[in-house]
Amino acid sequence: ELTIMNKVQEMDLNVIATASGERDLKVSGSLILDRTDFGINYGSGSVFDNLGDNVIDDEVPVVFDLHLKRVD
Repeated sequence: ELTIMNKVQEMDLNVIATASGERDLKVSGSLILDRTDFGINYGSGSVFDNLGDNVIDDEVPVVFDLHLKRVD
């Protein structure tokens, strides 16, 4: 679940986790969210008519890489 502007949406997330030894873990992932699902409508062609060239894409790609190291 992802919460933005107090709106909660269930999201599908692609994740790859790779262990390196006993102390290191790399987690990479991505998702595409629709900003209008969270009430972020500015410049959205699916919400407003007649925006012409000023339309802003509703889909926002999010990509992340986490490098985790266990410490004692």
